[in-house]
Amino acid sequence: MSYSLPVVRKRKRRRAIWVAAVGSVIVLLGLLAFRFIDDRTRLRTYLDAARDTASVYEGLAVRADALIAGLEAADRPALLGVLEETSVEAAAAERSLLDVHIPNDVGTAGGFLTTAVAAWRDGIGELEMGVGLLLEDPGDVNGGTALKASFLDFRVGDRAYEQFAVLIAEHAGERPFPDVAFVTAERDLRYDADLVVLRLAAVASLAADHDIAVADVRFDPEPTGDREGRAVIPFSATLNLEVSVVNRGNEPESDIPVRLRLVGRLGDIIYEDSQTIGSLLPGAAANLLFSDLPVQPGEFYELIIAADLDNDEDQESNVVSRSFYRNDSA
Repeated sequence: MSYSLPVVRKRKRRRAIWVAAVGSVIVLLGLLAFRFIDDRTRLRTYLDAARDTASVYEGLAVRADALIAGLEAADRPALLGVLEETSVEAAAAERSLLDVHIPNDVGTAGGFLTTAVAAWRDGIGELEMGVGLLLEDPGDVNGGTALKASFLDFRVGDRAYEQFAVLIAEHAGERPFPDVAFVTAERDLRYDADLVVLRLAAVASLAADHDIAVADVRFDPEPTGDREGRAVIPFSATLNLEVSVVNRGNEPESDIPVRLRLVGRLGDIIYEDSQTIGSLLPGAAANLLFSDLPVQPGEFYELIIAADLDNDEDQESNVVSRSFYRNDSA
């Protein structure tokens, strides 16, 4: 029995259509499976990033509260340093979160978290600014305004995070998100801007203290004795001087000029020189070397070293004078 050519062609066409349809279904199922896997991966990636960011801010909330609670026992440089460090960490955590795409499944929840993190970050920055301004001037109204804005932003962030926590719970699985809150019910009274302003003004140790001192002066070669109340410097090819300057205050200082003046027996200025210390942190010291001082054997001299700081609390410690006799070469 034979079939006509049109019938064979119809059967082949139907078979091709069926194969194509089956192939399309397989491709579609593959695409759907890939999309499902991709969506799950994106969701997991976002949840991990969100959880990491929330954990960072959980720690920052504890740190901020400890700073405010312990103002009376704080050390000024340490307090300002921790505030700066906290601002940097807050900004970095926010950037890490913003770099991750928010999946559609958690779009609303993600929006609340983004709002919370932005508010907390702003609050930390305003806290740093407000405390800094008030430590410089307890009467600075801008400092008080910054604190009020900070504490308001903390509360806004807390409310937004509460909404996020509710919406994200069904996606969190076995790893719940941390409870993050800057201003809890127990801490509410502590976050009173007017009260914090008064507390900062009452802590004398937090006031700015600018105090540079010339701590030591060392001759090279060193003195070997005393003559007429003056140190005796032995003869040598050159005479060098090492000067130590220390920051005894609680503020970093910068561009500190240190002047050397060499005065002769008759009060005439023999030689002058100066060097500049670029920066000096509280408690730190810098050593300067003045080389090859133009002194003559058998002569008396007075050496005056001065570190200039206009707003220094103790100007007397900025100047040191040394009288000496330069031994004969013989």
